[in-house]
Amino acid sequence: MSTRHLKNLKELLPLPANPPIPPRLRPDAQARAAGFRRIAGVDEVGRGPWAGPVVAAAVILHRPRLAVRIDDSKRLTPAQRERACRVILEHAAVGIGIVCAEEIDRRNILHATFCAMQEAVRDLPTAPDLVLVDGHLTPRLSIPCWPIVRGDQRSYVIACASIVAKVFRDACMTFYHQLTPHYAFDRHKGYGTALHTQRLRDAGPSVFHRKSFAPVRSVMAIQAGSPDAHDALLAGSLAPSGTERSAALLTTSHSSTKTRHARRADRGALVAGSRLPHLRAQRPISSR
Repeated sequence: MSTRHLKNLKELLPLPANPPIPPRLRPDAQARAAGFRRIAGVDEVGRGPWAGPVVAAAVILHRPRLAVRIDDSKRLTPAQRERACRVILEHAAVGIGIVCAEEIDRRNILHATFCAMQEAVRDLPTAPDLVLVDGHLTPRLSIPCWPIVRGDQRSYVIACASIVAKVFRDACMTFYHQLTPHYAFDRHKGYGTALHTQRLRDAGPSVFHRKSFAPVRSVMAIQAGSPDAHDALLAGSLAPSGTERSAALLTTSHSSTKTRHARRADRGALVAGSRLPHLRAQRPISSR
């Protein structure tokens, strides 16, 4: 790892003043036992897809339990997530952070994810006194942070954040589908499915695609006439999300016109998402 990458990684690590985690309790109970009261759960959705933003949500519950099923968003059906999201927005403070594909390409997916988490915490109407983050690392914040491995399965408040982030990102991808229906973003949400691979090969990448990700780069190489690009695309379409995430450490440039288009669409998605029935209880969210 280069010195520059190591320096960037250190900037993302939690501040050394973070308090120790008490043993043998679930994370939410650990936090309350340590004396914290305004506990925010933070999770992200959208690290692996080839297109669309990475979205993070921060949630502070006003009550310890909600009258709806709360679980890791991947374990819930779309209808269950929609219903849970409505209840969460009625009984919690919620912040949203979004980083578009252009920024993912410019920063790399790891930095973009932490930027989205930072934005979500800043977007909260009430500042937390502790942040529980799903994963091994936490974004750099002035607030104490605890990294919770498999947090969306172990922590109630992180599970709430995972649901809100998933519902909001799906709303963004549905909005992008209205702008570029050829890619069927409403069906695969930007993930590397066979349908997405075919549509990407047919038309090339859109302004919403992550051009630093290997499968998208392969399509661009095919368009440029590279003889080995077709095999690379097939390999990329079958690669696990971890491979796609590693590929995102490469960056690419974009034309100013396409960048402005993507940013306008991201702002439009934020506004459109905030007007959906399940998000009406949440105050309007502005792109920063």
